[in-house]
Amino acid sequence: MSVVAVERGLSLRAPIALSLVLHVAAAAAFLIFRPVPRASSAPIYKVSLIAAPAGERRVGVVEPATPAPVATVPKPAPLAREMPEPARMKAPSRKPVVRTPKTATPNAAPASAAMTAPPVAGGGPTGGKG
Repeated sequence: MSVVAVERGLSLRAPIALSLVLHVAAAAAFLIFRPVPRASSAPIYKVSLIAAPAGERRVGVVEPATPAPVATVPKPAPLAREMPEPARMKAPSRKPVVRTPKTATPNAAPASAAMTAPPVAGGGPTGGKG
């Protein structure tokens, strides 16, 4: 049986634990001290107003403009509604007019009467053209 000798020297446990603690502290610092998001605002733009030059000054009293006279509109005459005479009225027809529908595309030529017999291949029992 063989015995494995365990060395009690340097190990990597302490540096790995220290690295883990430092990384967690750095991540926590980034999360705690991150900047607060700003509230969204409307876009800012510049406006230049251009106007005519100032006019010459005048001395006097400003008087209000006189209003134009209002023209009176005459009332429209009432419409005369007369009752038509029954004797002059035309009696409605009891039978509706029958209309024949038009064909969308009329036939240009009538259909062919009969077909001719199909051609027979020649050559006979020995063959040939056909």
